[in-house]
Amino acid sequence: MKRFDVFCTDQPMIDITVEATEEDIVSLAIPKGTGILIGNDRRAEILDRFKGRIKTHGVGGSGLNTIKTLAAFGKKTVFVGVVGDDKDGNFIRQTLKQLKVAGELSVRDDYPTGACICMITPDGERTMAADLGKSRIPQQAELITDYIAQSRIFHFCGYIWDGLGERTVLKQAIAVGKKHRTAISFDVSDPLVVKNNRHDFINLIRNYTDIVFANEEEAKSLFNLSPQEAAFNIQAFNKCAVIKLGAKGALIGNRDDQFKIAPIKTDVRDTTGAGDMFAAGFLYGITADLPLPIAGYYGALLSTDVIKHYGAVLSKDIYRQLKEKRHFTYY
Repeated sequence: MKRFDVFCTDQPMIDITVEATEEDIVSLAIPKGTGILIGNDRRAEILDRFKGRIKTHGVGGSGLNTIKTLAAFGKKTVFVGVVGDDKDGNFIRQTLKQLKVAGELSVRDDYPTGACICMITPDGERTMAADLGKSRIPQQAELITDYIAQSRIFHFCGYIWDGLGERTVLKQAIAVGKKHRTAISFDVSDPLVVKNNRHDFINLIRNYTDIVFANEEEAKSLFNLSPQEAAFNIQAFNKCAVIKLGAKGALIGNRDDQFKIAPIKTDVRDTTGAGDMFAAGFLYGITADLPLPIAGYYGALLSTDVIKHYGAVLSKDIYRQLKEKRHFTYY
């Protein structure tokens, strides 16, 4: 019997959401709708540019967004990461304690807690500049592998694959997960991350993962195919494919079956966290042993809700909606 529903290791960060113009994005030379990595000095420069335009300041990081949401919905979650010895780090630690997320946040005193500046243009699209800080995941390898053995699902994101030390630990962790029959859930994270690691990611999908999350552009970067064909490619490896299509809904593929999850109409304010929340809704359904179309609907419900607000936050009554809304559309 596993102790935890979902385990994740990732770089916990503070998400700082700011209002941006198209001119801001061009001036900063960041491809719109994607993300780049920055250092602490660059972080200060960008935040100075957006002084007076900050909308939200909250707990973030792709994997942590998924974990904190699952914990808020009552799932047994565990998380391992590193924060700075500062106000932001303390805020993240207190938040996870309140949500009863197990695990460990190591504290470093040589670098501030990581931050992701999410620049939101008038069309609701988010463009990110992330300062990951000095991750020490390699120093937490033993702890990571121990928690994986105790969890039903190990969820990780492509963002942390870029670090050589992190990559080594992830490979070890995945091997332990497979040995202990822990399902491996992989969110490829970002088109630029896919481009930089395409060979590795395809190898991961083919040989190690059980669930693969990708949006339309990420799927194209992986396979240079349409979303449906990309899903079939993942299914051909005997994996569950979750292809997020934004306003067009989603595709869920497993074995010989493929389901289209119809979109839920809403007004878009900020797309930050949409993919993370889709993963949370889907994994909520999976850990409740619900059929894939229902899990896909839950993912769509949460991702649709989060884009109504600034920041990766959900409506206060979303848990009630999750429990009450049993009607969904797929075909």
